[in-house]
Amino acid sequence: MSESHSSSAKQIEPVIPHLGMILIDLQPPFLNMFPQGQSVLHRCRFACQVAHAFGLPILFTEQNPNKLGITDASLLGETGASEYPRIGKQSFSAFQSNAVLEWIKEHELSHLLLAGLETHICLYLSALDASEMEVDVTVLSDCIGGRMPEQDATVFAALRAAGVHILPSETVFYSLLGSADHPQFRNLSRLVRAAGNN
Repeated sequence: MSESHSSSAKQIEPVIPHLGMILIDLQPPFLNMFPQGQSVLHRCRFACQVAHAFGLPILFTEQNPNKLGITDASLLGETGASEYPRIGKQSFSAFQSNAVLEWIKEHELSHLLLAGLETHICLYLSALDASEMEVDVTVLSDCIGGRMPEQDATVFAALRAAGVHILPSETVFYSLLGSADHPQFRNLSRLVRAAGNN
């Protein structure tokens, strides 16, 4: 259920060493279960584009892809996205997958950006497991979703108590650059304008 890793995905030196992104279970059956599914997909597409431009390692997980299908085709069709590995999983937490742990070790990652579905299940459990493994985690709050948004505040409180950061994607990405003098500033600004406020 795991696709081979592509060496061509890392085209430039990462903006921040040891930082990567995992996009969790962005499969059509899940995206179609709640009204905000397409909006979440749109924001995840933006986050993926920025991470690709920044040279960050990117991984997609897929819950039981043999039955539920692969990551949404519109996301995989984005520039660079199809180059990154997709790892199938049965566990709700991505960090119960040995293939995910091997990917983290391979790229020597110590901090992960998490996005995807669903906030109160797979996203929560993945972030909690990563934190317990002493991997720093930032959840991109505008790039997640699920069927029970009324539970988000409870989930976020539990994650913050575990040391997980929860921030909007633009806050994180501009913080990585630190200044308009950064070589990637214009590229990020272009992607922000293209994504709009959806």
